[in-house]
Amino acid sequence: MRSLVFHNAMPSPMLTRLEIENFRSFKQLTVDPLKRINLICGKNNSGKTTLLEALFALPRPGNGSKMLDMPEPFRVSSANVRENEDWLVYGKDESAVIKITGWGWPNALPIGVEYYQDAQKAEVRTSSINRSSVMLAGAPCRPWLISRGNGRWPPDTDTAQKGLKVAIFSTDFAHSDKAARDFSRIILKRKKGQVIEWMSQVEPRLTAIESLQIDNHPPRLYADVGLSEMIPVAYLGQGVGRLISIYAEIFAEDANVLLIDEIENGLHHSVMQTVWKGLAVAAREGGVQIFATTHSWECILAANGSIPSDDDFQVIRLDRIGDTIKPTIMDRETITTAEDLGWEMR
Repeated sequence: MRSLVFHNAMPSPMLTRLEIENFRSFKQLTVDPLKRINLICGKNNSGKTTLLEALFALPRPGNGSKMLDMPEPFRVSSANVRENEDWLVYGKDESAVIKITGWGWPNALPIGVEYYQDAQKAEVRTSSINRSSVMLAGAPCRPWLISRGNGRWPPDTDTAQKGLKVAIFSTDFAHSDKAARDFSRIILKRKKGQVIEWMSQVEPRLTAIESLQIDNHPPRLYADVGLSEMIPVAYLGQGVGRLISIYAEIFAEDANVLLIDEIENGLHHSVMQTVWKGLAVAAREGGVQIFATTHSWECILAANGSIPSDDDFQVIRLDRIGDTIKPTIMDRETITTAEDLGWEMR
């Protein structure tokens, strides 16, 4: 049986390896290792968003057949449902089986999904599963199956119940009334104190955040930063408001995985330093594993320069070489060297 371990640097479990076969633009892709914070870069059509979709498709309680219904923040869904299903499979190969496997989550057991276009084959595969014999035999992948024909899903197991809890953050600009609603979600989950504590590590003057309605205006967020009265959170910069929305997504889903597509959208590179500091706090103290895509070299440098050196961070660059996509891991030393020498490696 394959030896599986959690990353030694982190007390909470996380994905340490991802294997993808026959999914969208990936004939075969293996990313190893995965870190607590993973920033994904590459040229257009290199598979950055597809990598997030593969993570979204991994099993978790009650996700049903969501492999066929990727969320809007990732890409605009086709009006033709059948067309959308066809392009899930690499090269529209009707005989191919999509396999997505994550290693290292939880209890050192791999979790995976197999997607068969042929409903009859999926039924045979599903009926052949015996939970105890699969575990005792040390199978390389615990299979959960989605069939296009009947959407059959085996009964929940202990591992599935403890599986991925994914939050997806949209990088659309957050207006002040949305920020107030997001903070209400944080309060509802009784996480207000924790968020203020995390935010104070990004903005040390911050001691309180409140949602207040002044006169007939909609509710707005106000922050106590030691002045004569509380000030609108918007005055602390867009990065702070973005962090509040990100934390709301994490807590609303009780998430341990956060997926962000094109994280730099609408943000100046200087604000990204604030965002990355906050994400590092969430990853370190909240046990959240982060996967974010970017087109921006400035975003990569901001992450490398603002995430504390003892945090678990890397950049994954995807390059298309012919019909294959190759991942390259860039650690802190590589990024720093590239910056010093003026190389651009996004």
